[in-house]
Amino acid sequence: MKHVRKASHQLGIALLEVMLSISVIAIILVMATRFFYVASNNNKANTVISQIGALLASCDTWRGGSGDVTDLSIGTLAEAGLLDNFPGLHGSGSSAELKTPWGNAYALSSDGTQVQISVNLPHCGAVSQAFPGSTCRDGSFQYSFQ
Repeated sequence: MKHVRKASHQLGIALLEVMLSISVIAIILVMATRFFYVASNNNKANTVISQIGALLASCDTWRGGSGDVTDLSIGTLAEAGLLDNFPGLHGSGSSAELKTPWGNAYALSSDGTQVQISVNLPHCGAVSQAFPGSTCRDGSFQYSFQ
Protein backbone atom coordinates (compact mmCIF):
# COMPACT_ATOMS: atom_id res chain seq x y z
CA MET A 1 0.00 0.00 0.00
CA LYS A 2 1.09 3.44 -0.87
CA HIS A 3 1.49 6.12 1.70
CA VAL A 4 -0.22 9.31 0.67
CA ARG A 5 1.22 12.36 2.23
CA LYS A 6 -1.26 14.85 3.57
CA ALA A 7 -0.74 18.56 2.99
CA SER A 8 0.93 20.17 5.94
CA HIS A 9 -0.70 23.11 7.66
CA GLN A 10 1.15 26.38 8.14
CA LEU A 11 1.79 27.01 11.81
CA GLY A 12 3.31 30.52 11.68
CA ILE A 13 3.31 33.60 9.52
CA ALA A 14 5.32 33.88 6.35
CA LEU A 15 7.97 36.47 5.68
CA LEU A 16 5.86 37.90 2.87
CA GLU A 17 2.96 38.52 5.23
CA VAL A 18 5.25 40.32 7.71
CA MET A 19 6.71 42.52 4.98
CA LEU A 20 3.26 43.36 3.67
CA SER A 21 2.07 44.34 7.15
CA ILE A 22 5.14 46.53 7.73
CA SER A 23 4.59 48.22 4.35
CA VAL A 24 0.97 49.05 5.18
CA ILE A 25 1.97 50.42 8.60
CA ALA A 26 4.73 52.55 6.99
CA ILE A 27 2.29 54.04 4.47
CA ILE A 28 -0.16 54.92 7.26
CA LEU A 29 2.63 56.56 9.30
CA VAL A 30 3.79 58.65 6.34
CA MET A 31 0.24 59.83 5.68
CA ALA A 32 -0.34 60.65 9.35
CA THR A 33 2.94 62.58 9.58
CA ARG A 34 2.12 64.60 6.50
CA PHE A 35 -1.37 65.39 7.82
CA PHE A 36 0.10 66.49 11.16
CA TYR A 37 2.63 68.76 9.42
CA VAL A 38 -0.05 70.45 7.29
CA ALA A 39 -2.42 70.83 10.25
CA SER A 40 0.36 72.28 12.40
CA ASN A 41 1.28 74.88 9.76
CA ASN A 42 -2.38 75.80 9.26
CA ASN A 43 -2.73 76.29 13.01
CA LYS A 44 0.35 78.53 13.09
CA ALA A 45 -0.92 80.59 10.13
CA ASN A 46 -4.28 81.04 11.88
CA THR A 47 -2.45 82.17 15.03
CA VAL A 48 -0.54 84.78 13.00
CA ILE A 49 -3.79 86.02 11.45
CA SER A 50 -5.26 86.38 14.95
CA GLN A 51 -2.12 88.15 16.19
CA ILE A 52 -2.18 90.66 13.34
CA GLY A 53 -5.90 91.29 13.82
CA ALA A 54 -5.41 91.88 17.54
CA LEU A 55 -2.39 94.08 16.80
CA LEU A 56 -4.54 96.21 14.47
CA ALA A 57 -7.19 96.54 17.18
CA SER A 58 -4.52 97.50 19.74
CA CYS A 59 -3.17 100.18 17.39
CA ASP A 60 -6.67 101.63 16.91
CA THR A 61 -7.23 101.68 20.66
CA TRP A 62 -3.85 103.30 21.32
CA ARG A 63 -4.38 106.04 18.75
CA GLY A 64 -7.93 106.76 19.91
CA GLY A 65 -9.76 109.45 17.98
CA SER A 66 -6.67 111.57 17.34
CA GLY A 67 -5.40 109.62 14.35
CA ASP A 68 -1.82 110.33 15.44
CA VAL A 69 0.36 107.24 15.48
CA THR A 70 3.70 108.93 16.07
CA ASP A 71 6.14 106.77 18.09
CA LEU A 72 3.88 103.73 17.86
CA SER A 73 5.76 100.48 18.44
CA ILE A 74 5.32 97.07 20.05
CA GLY A 75 6.98 98.52 23.17
CA THR A 76 4.58 101.47 23.45
CA LEU A 77 1.58 99.16 23.03
CA ALA A 78 2.97 96.86 25.73
CA GLU A 79 3.63 99.79 28.09
CA ALA A 80 0.03 100.94 27.59
CA GLY A 81 -1.17 97.45 28.60
CA LEU A 82 -2.76 96.82 25.20
CA LEU A 83 -0.83 93.60 24.64
CA ASP A 84 -1.46 91.97 28.03
CA ASN A 85 -2.03 88.21 27.69
CA PHE A 86 -1.15 88.50 24.01
CA PRO A 87 0.08 85.20 22.50
CA GLY A 88 3.71 85.47 21.47
CA LEU A 89 4.56 88.51 23.62
CA HIS A 90 8.03 88.27 25.17
CA GLY A 91 9.31 90.77 27.69
CA SER A 92 7.50 93.83 28.96
CA GLY A 93 7.50 97.57 28.63
CA SER A 94 9.53 99.25 25.91
CA SER A 95 11.69 96.14 25.39
CA ALA A 96 8.68 93.92 24.64
CA GLU A 97 8.86 91.79 21.54
CA LEU A 98 6.00 90.09 19.72
CA LYS A 99 6.85 86.81 17.96
CA THR A 100 5.07 84.50 15.56
CA PRO A 101 4.68 80.78 16.33
CA TRP A 102 7.74 80.25 14.08
CA GLY A 103 9.78 82.56 16.33
CA ASN A 104 10.06 85.58 13.99
CA ALA A 105 9.60 89.01 15.57
CA TYR A 106 7.05 91.55 14.32
CA ALA A 107 8.21 95.04 13.38
CA LEU A 108 5.80 97.92 13.85
CA SER A 109 6.68 101.32 12.44
CA SER A 110 4.80 104.56 11.85
CA ASP A 111 5.32 107.84 10.06
CA GLY A 112 2.75 109.83 12.05
CA THR A 113 -0.33 108.91 10.02
CA GLN A 114 0.34 105.46 8.63
CA VAL A 115 1.35 102.28 10.45
CA GLN A 116 3.24 99.38 8.89
CA ILE A 117 3.36 95.85 10.28
CA SER A 118 6.05 93.61 8.86
CA VAL A 119 7.26 90.12 9.71
CA ASN A 120 9.06 87.26 7.97
CA LEU A 121 6.78 84.26 7.58
CA PRO A 122 7.34 80.84 6.02
CA HIS A 123 3.71 80.76 4.79
CA CYS A 124 3.19 84.42 4.08
CA GLY A 125 0.83 83.89 1.13
CA ALA A 126 -1.88 82.35 3.29
CA VAL A 127 -1.67 85.20 5.81
CA SER A 128 -1.68 87.93 3.14
CA GLN A 129 -4.96 86.58 1.75
CA ALA A 130 -6.60 87.42 5.10
CA PHE A 131 -5.55 91.08 4.87
CA PRO A 132 -6.47 92.77 1.57
CA GLY A 133 -3.85 95.30 0.56
CA SER A 134 -1.01 93.45 2.26
CA THR A 135 2.05 92.26 0.36
CA CYS A 136 4.08 89.10 0.54
CA ARG A 137 7.51 89.15 -1.09
CA ASP A 138 10.19 86.55 -0.51
CA GLY A 139 8.55 85.46 2.75
CA SER A 140 8.23 89.01 4.09
CA PHE A 141 4.69 90.03 5.01
CA GLN A 142 3.91 93.77 5.05
CA TYR A 143 0.67 95.51 5.83
CA SER A 144 0.14 99.26 6.00
CA PHE A 145 -2.94 101.00 7.35
CA GLN A 146 -4.05 104.46 8.50
